Amino acid sequence: MTPIIRTRSAAVARAGLIALISFVFAAQPARGQEPGAPTITVSQVDAADYPAVTAVVTVLDAQGVPVSGLTSGAFGVASGDASITAVSNAQDPTLSLNLALVIDTSGSMVGAPLAAAKTAATQFINQLGPNDQVALFAFSGAVRQVVPLTADRTTLAAGIDGLIASGPTALFDAVQAAIFAASSFAAPRQAVVFLSDGVNDTTTGTATEAGSLEVARSARVPVFAIGYGALSDTGYLQRLAAETRGSFFSADAADVTSVYAAIGALLRNQYIVELRDNAPVDGQPA
Repeated sequence: MTPIIRTRSAAVARAGLIALISFVFAAQPARGQEPGAPTITVSQVDAADYPAVTAVVTVLDAQGVPVSGLTSGAFGVASGDASITAVSNAQDPTLSLNLALVIDTSGSMVGAPLAAAKTAATQFINQLGPNDQVALFAFSGAVRQVVPLTADRTTLAAGIDGLIASGPTALFDAVQAAIFAASSFAAPRQAVVFLSDGVNDTTTGTATEAGSLEVARSARVPVFAIGYGALSDTGYLQRLAAETRGSFFSADAADVTSVYAAIGALLRNQYIVELRDNAPVDGQPA
């Protein structure tokens, strides 16, 4: 975990509170269920205005269902130096999301796989908030931006509908391109939703597995990765999700719509937790 340095410099580190926020909400189990511990994931930390720090947080109950409706009293800080100043729900229309939606259009996606993925992706964008914006990317032997960042669902749906499958799979180049794009978006939250059904098999790509994972790790934008079908590079996509504090999902043509819906539910039920480090600004790590 990279520490936050207590300094007013603009070069302050942008991670470090992952172990600092604790979740103190006690979910009431349904009748007949054993109580279980909820889980909390801090997927983004912005310390550019240190000592004010903003974290994007996802809370799941014991069954893995996003917990909604929490207030600031549901969160605590496991440190005597920091305090929570505000908590906002991502469903607040002012807390917009900027998203890179990436779809594999290599030759193995021809036919039913791509048709099902297009239907699922279209339903997914329609369940986002009215102020959320999406940039659509497709990749086969190369990566291309199909639709620039926009909140226009009609334009996005048309872009998805026009996708055609052919060629090899530039998996690592696509990850890097999506990460670079999402990290440049100006919004309280950024994310990448990435679907691929194969392994990196291009002969012209420039990105490597290690390099793409390092780019993802450094950017600190969560990736919600979907391994689509039996031949997807599950190991790589799992590492990509873990390195970025996103989530990995396995899907096929029969259930890809429900997987996209689950990702949408996670994104809609995130929290923006604002904190302040009350320790002296002394240049020391925190």
